[in-house]
Amino acid sequence: MATNFLLDQLVAGIEAHDGDLLGLLVLAALSSGNCAHLPADQFADLDKAPPDRERRPLTIRQVANSLGQPYETVRRRFVVLEAAGKITRRGRNGFIVPEAIDRSPERLEAVRRTYAKIQRAVKTLQALERR
Repeated sequence: MATNFLLDQLVAGIEAHDGDLLGLLVLAALSSGNCAHLPADQFADLDKAPPDRERRPLTIRQVANSLGQPYETVRRRFVVLEAAGKITRRGRNGFIVPEAIDRSPERLEAVRRTYAKIQRAVKTLQALERR
């Protein structure tokens, strides 16, 4: 069950990023790092996203190191993501995934689908536990 869930999420993410798995991972790592310092319950609502001022910028090197990928490989993905408006440069401090991206209709729908899948998985696990 967990494997199917993870594969389903991965396939959906790859499709949303035109088949670019590394681009998906770079964006996910940047987004996660931007918000890692924030209390989890502060933005736990599906329709809430941290404002840009709360997001901690990360450098290309930080993301490359977190993914174990070469700097230049990750830098090229940053160039593509920035040109597409999916990330924003914050001067010399690094980059963020802006709140507007997290609030886009596509992103909100993906979050809702993921949430529904997690709810189904929890119900399945609870049913298995009762056996």
